[in-house]
Amino acid sequence: DKGKKKNQNVNLAELCKIQYAHFVVLKMIKYCSRDDMCVKLIVKNLKKQMTKLAVHSVGSRVVELLFATFPSKSTAPLKLELYGPQYALFSSAIVPPTKDDKKPNASPALPSLAAFIETNPDKLEPTLTHLQSILQKGLDKSLTGFAYFHSLLLDYTSIAAPNDIRSFLSPALSEHALHLLSTRAGTRVVCECIAYGNVKDRKKIIKCLKGYARSSLLHRDAYLAVLRTCDVMDDTVLVNKMLLAELHQTSDGKGGEMEEDEEEKPSPILDLVLSDTASKLFLLLLVSKEEE
Repeated sequence: DKGKKKNQNVNLAELCKIQYAHFVVLKMIKYCSRDDMCVKLIVKNLKKQMTKLAVHSVGSRVVELLFATFPSKSTAPLKLELYGPQYALFSSAIVPPTKDDKKPNASPALPSLAAFIETNPDKLEPTLTHLQSILQKGLDKSLTGFAYFHSLLLDYTSIAAPNDIRSFLSPALSEHALHLLSTRAGTRVVCECIAYGNVKDRKKIIKCLKGYARSSLLHRDAYLAVLRTCDVMDDTVLVNKMLLAELHQTSDGKGGEMEEDEEEKPSPILDLVLSDTASKLFLLLLVSKEEE
């Protein structure tokens, strides 16, 4: 059986790139995730292939399921490949044991890229160059809907200077902001682009959020982007027109006008005030920074 598994995994990387064959790999990942031997074989056969698969129109689907299904300890060497070829040589050094490893059944966590760059500043420039190349290819392939791509974008913002975010990331993501708000990592990237982007890019991001302000505020992660927009934008007229005006409408798109049966209809504002996430917007707008 082990021999058969090895033969099946020989050309695994190539299968990931084929339109119909990649479905076989997806099933392998889904149903073999609890088998340690299978996990090791799959990871082994995908090594040195991640930079190609991560930006491939078909292979990216395999990468998405791989990182979402397999434990982070197993996929750590594959993730390191996305940072640059030099990281494969330091995989054992980059993943040191942590305090949690002393606990039973605990797996060592992969330290953040920013933490590694802080102790190895000479790796900053080659890492930024490599990440920019991968991210640009991914943006050209419209991979902004994948969670692993959001994580990669966040890794870039963690080591990039504000000028790099302003010149490279903000213009590239300004029209894809809505796709990024589905995850916490993607939302944090949008917040960075709003904070460091120029006026033109900020307006594009706000236009992307138009019509989704209410749903974003009620989302577990996306509300952060609305908060950051209201916090840093100087054009209050634009923010009110594109985002805040929508808050006076209910989820069905109807306004909260005075009617005879007003008491029977829920208030669109009250719905937000009672929300754990949306209520933070009112705290931001009503509480001055001096009182914080």
